[in-house]
Amino acid sequence: ALGYKRRGAALLFCLMMVTYTLAWAWNLANGVEMNCGFFSMDSTEKLTIWTVLRDLAFFTGGWIVLCAEKTLAALDE
Repeated sequence: ALGYKRRGAALLFCLMMVTYTLAWAWNLANGVEMNCGFFSMDSTEKLTIWTVLRDLAFFTGGWIVLCAEKTLAALDE
């Protein structure tokens, strides 16, 4: 929230989201039946194209933070 080490955190977040997105897309393309389970403990959310698109949207948000200019709120750099 304060901008401390925001680029490092954004880079790790983007790498994690790329990994998740590729894994979801690979399993979806190969017809693997699996549950996502990110937003609830009962794991009833099925893997769909919306799961992949949601993770791409999260990645886009991380990429925006990664590429953004330093702001007054940033404590690093």
